[in-house]
Amino acid sequence: MSTYERVKGQNHEWAHDRLESRHMERCLRSAQATLARAVIKRCEDEDYVFRSALLPHIIACQRHRTSTLAKAGIGDMPAFVLIFSEAERWKEAEQLDSQLVETKMRVLGEKHPDTLTSILHMAVLYGFHGRWKMAEQLAIRTMEARKRVYGEEHPDTISNMVILATTYNRQGRWKEAQQLDLQIFETRVGVLGVEHRDTLTTLSDLAWTCYMQGQLYDAEQLTIRAMEARRKVFGEEHHDTLCSMFHLAAIYRKQGRRKEAQQLDSRVSEVMERDSSDDNLGEI
Repeated sequence: MSTYERVKGQNHEWAHDRLESRHMERCLRSAQATLARAVIKRCEDEDYVFRSALLPHIIACQRHRTSTLAKAGIGDMPAFVLIFSEAERWKEAEQLDSQLVETKMRVLGEKHPDTLTSILHMAVLYGFHGRWKMAEQLAIRTMEARKRVYGEEHPDTISNMVILATTYNRQGRWKEAQQLDLQIFETRVGVLGVEHRDTLTTLSDLAWTCYMQGQLYDAEQLTIRAMEARRKVFGEEHHDTLCSMFHLAAIYRKQGRRKEAQQLDSRVSEVMERDSSDDNLGEI
């Protein structure tokens, strides 16, 4: 535990010792609601920092009354799941998300969008624990439900399919991952267009599944296609373009084309080193 967390914990202990027990439940509930409502679900650096600062307070609520978080309002619990997940406290996030799923199934029903989102989030948490079979089962369950409720082209359905493909990849089930990636790619081309960033990400994923199955020619052609599109849309030095170049170099090495692989590696290294130097100059 960090010094910051210990100091915060001592402050909470001081307040806890001086409050009458009949007031404690009300105070904890109020604190819990305030913490949940303070969470901003954006992805800027300052948002991550702010959410991490809330963690000691949430832990304090949990320590003084273990059932408090379980009694949180259905709208408050996702905020705590997010904070525990970002802190890589997977066990606590999983336990809380399980409670959230049970509550949403009882209150909203299994087919409600919020319920399906929480079930899928549990699949992600299982993945962080390496429990890929459990993650796969939940991902299939939510995907089938979303297909029935929204249809196959809905963004939530497609995102669900991406997570399922990840579970296949992590289990080394490349053929199943490839089939699903192909389906995702075709859907995204129709919905988003061939040059959309998500479409090109799926194209790159599809190339990787070919590579892992030894289908080097297909992997090469798909990676070149993704690289050229990324270069056109984002530029030569964009992160996504460099990733495609890096992957293509790996394919060339596997094919014994070392000179071509070295040229690509040199270009990627050159850009990364320059960007690193620019960052250091900015700090100075």
